[in-house]
Amino acid sequence: MTRACALLALAAAIACEPAPRPTATTASATASASAAPLPEASASAPPRHPRVAPATQPGCRVLALKGEVNASSGPVPNGGVIYGTEWLELGKGAELSLRHTVSTRELVVKGPGRALPCLGGEEEVLLVEGTVETGAGAGARPGAELVVYTTFGTVSYGDAQIVIRASKSRVDVASAKGEAWIRTNLGATRKGPEKLVGGNDRVSLTGTVRPDAVLQECERAAAEAESLGRAVFAPAAPDGGSLGDRAAAHLVARKGARGACGSARVGIAGEPDAEKRKGYEARLAKADQQWQAVGPPGSPAAKSSAP
Repeated sequence: MTRACALLALAAAIACEPAPRPTATTASATASASAAPLPEASASAPPRHPRVAPATQPGCRVLALKGEVNASSGPVPNGGVIYGTEWLELGKGAELSLRHTVSTRELVVKGPGRALPCLGGEEEVLLVEGTVETGAGAGARPGAELVVYTTFGTVSYGDAQIVIRASKSRVDVASAKGEAWIRTNLGATRKGPEKLVGGNDRVSLTGTVRPDAVLQECERAAAEAESLGRAVFAPAAPDGGSLGDRAAAHLVARKGARGACGSARVGIAGEPDAEKRKGYEARLAKADQQWQAVGPPGSPAAKSSAP
């Protein structure tokens, strides 16, 4: 037999040998290894985050929370949802990052200050004092606006990166990107353009704004919006214009009433006299029902979303 044939025969013999049976020693070692506890997770492993409660209705999810932010019911929880029913008090250095649960639009509210984000679950912010920073892109869609109400006026935008700083004496608005519109309240003075177009456009609002005066403007605008809303469903009169004209007029009046009444709510929140404030709030609730009412004569008005 040649050397090559011998090597082939030896390899075949080895391959055909049965595998060695485990001895008592090896079996015991295998069982011990399988019964050993798993090693603990490394300290560098990512932490486990508890599941957050789902939103039960439109509101704003708290994405991040820094510092002290309190509502009347207690501290605002990180990861929770706020529904725009309580005023928030933000301490010095506090920051509240929010995302609307429906539109996914995001904004940041900074203290020290007092604000009511996501009024009634809508894309609206009441700002007495403090800072609101908005981002462009997320949540923007045709025809949809976010409105920030202040004592001196309103700021509205569809898709913009803006900063709004409010104090008891003034409101400053700067737009780094996108368009924003400014509506000035009765008694306030605007320094800068009515429309910001980005590129670090700026505007300031100052003056003396009385809560009762803004409330009166809210009531007037609400009555006008209600009247025009009823006219949409009324039989066309010779001088009443087309249905499209009447609907457009109602839309403009409704937007004006929304701004006036939102700003009135901010002014009322700063009224120190409790009795006056209570009377103002009752009038405001009635005005809110008026401008939100849309339907034929005799239909019920919408309920106010006031906190």
